[in-house]
Amino acid sequence: MNLNSDHYPVALHIPHNTLIARLPPFTNESPTRILNPIPPKNVEKFNITFFEENSAQIKILTTLLENHQHLSPDQWTGACTTFDHIVNKISETIEKTCKADP
Repeated sequence: MNLNSDHYPVALHIPHNTLIARLPPFTNESPTRILNPIPPKNVEKFNITFFEENSAQIKILTTLLENHQHLSPDQWTGACTTFDHIVNKISETIEKTCKADP
């Protein structure tokens, strides 16, 4: 203890190998089933639905990546965000258009 200090030392002790986490919420929904192979009718429905909703973002991202050899940090962040959005939309659209009956 430093006698010339007006502060007391503070120590935080965390036990080893302790993980603080919440339990995931309980759901009684069964997991989504996707047929393998996906029927052609569903693939066509996916293509129409996905590309109608996301063609503008895909075109913007494609143009950005084709026209710039080196992206600025802001361009890179924007491209990553757009790409993440497109990937999430692919997953959502697959679930919406290609899932099998339970």
